[in-house]
Amino acid sequence: MGVGEKETLRLSDSVNKTIPTLIQSLAALVVALSSYTTTIATQPLPIVSRETYSTTTAIYEYPLSEWVGIVYEKASTTKLAELTLEIIKKESQGWPNAKNPASTASGLMQFLDKTFLHECVEKYQIATSTTQKNDPYIQIDCGLKMLAEPDGINHWSASGPHNL
Repeated sequence: MGVGEKETLRLSDSVNKTIPTLIQSLAALVVALSSYTTTIATQPLPIVSRETYSTTTAIYEYPLSEWVGIVYEKASTTKLAELTLEIIKKESQGWPNAKNPASTASGLMQFLDKTFLHECVEKYQIATSTTQKNDPYIQIDCGLKMLAEPDGINHWSASGPHNL
């Protein structure tokens, strides 16, 4: 065998020893990821439009990233969109079914029952009753209207200072 052939054999031996180790590592990773995925979501999450969200009996939760496009589409300004997303992040981290155990606050923007009734049902007439309080689309629409008012941010003053 020439010099080139020995190098080829050494490389081949090295690769032959490495491949089974890589396969075992990948298999272990797949098992770990599949059990992790099973614990965070036992079923695939559907893409939910406003129409299907309000008519479905299942409760689906989404991270903040699911609402970014919707908020920017509905907001009249970039600043209003950014402020709304900041509040959603602080209040619920994007989970539309988030609930504060110490109050009546719930939903994406953590509306209190009293605030939702006064602002979203009576004032803006975005919702017809408080039974719609956790509809994320209604919370976004109402939150945008409230935040567009001069002192609208005051409704969320308990969540701390806002950067915008």
